Amino acid sequence: AESVNGAFLDYLDRVESAPGFDRKRNKFFSLLYYMDPHDPYDPPAAYRKTYGSSSSRELYDGEIRYFDDQLRALFRKLKERNWLNNTLVILTSDHGEGFGESPDPNERFFRHVGPPMESGVKIPLILWHPKSWSGVQEDRLSSQVDLAPTILDFLKLKVPPEMQGRSILPETPAGPKDRSVFGEHYKQRGDGIMTYHFVIQGHLKLRERTEDGIRHFSLYDLKTNPEESKNLLRNSQSAPPAHLLRILERFKLRNRQHKWTVPPKGRIVADPDVERRMRALGYVDNISEK
Repeated sequence: AESVNGAFLDYLDRVESAPGFDRKRNKFFSLLYYMDPHDPYDPPAAYRKTYGSSSSRELYDGEIRYFDDQLRALFRKLKERNWLNNTLVILTSDHGEGFGESPDPNERFFRHVGPPMESGVKIPLILWHPKSWSGVQEDRLSSQVDLAPTILDFLKLKVPPEMQGRSILPETPAGPKDRSVFGEHYKQRGDGIMTYHFVIQGHLKLRERTEDGIRHFSLYDLKTNPEESKNLLRNSQSAPPAHLLRILERFKLRNRQHKWTVPPKGRIVADPDVERRMRALGYVDNISEK
């Protein structure tokens, strides 16, 4: 995080020193991609001392606090340089982390590998602007597909009709109370692909796992059981609620244009440096350095 902050501040130095720079007229967009907190968890020594280092949870907590401190330091610098007077700041994440909360060994989610459970798909989304909102919390379902139309809405730009999602700014209508959000996950398993789909409507979440052509369903009440430890269906092949299944089928039909193929058998040839970085992130486990 310190390296990302430094690179961003260096970039702003170059922006400010460019010929003809005018703070009132010039604009910028930056995407800061932090890897803290992220598996493998490795917080600095001071944070290990405070939060411990005997378990993944302790190391994860240390990384969270480290990132919080670095974010605070970044905003302090931006405020000193008067860059926050008219800047929209968005804080979000690409995934959450799991620590095996489910009692079902087939459904356990560790770090960010496994079925799309709430510990992995429920993420922060914070919008900040000095001239808008003040401590407003929105209690409505939203999805990452809402981010782009939300930004366009904030900038008073037209949202293209083909764009998925919708604006979730506090001043926009909340929309229908029965709005649904969706997710999907694909995982290679042997010579085939195991697929996960889910739909959340209200406080109910229907999840489908398809393996070898067989569909398995699970249903959870996220209000009373946010850790998804109690499947409301009698077994994985029980009939799910018809209205949720109908909504999920419509979602899958709309996304059927995406083609998924199984990679050929054998080891994939990769650049050694690329492999090192991908392996460190936990995204590969069987590639060659040839």
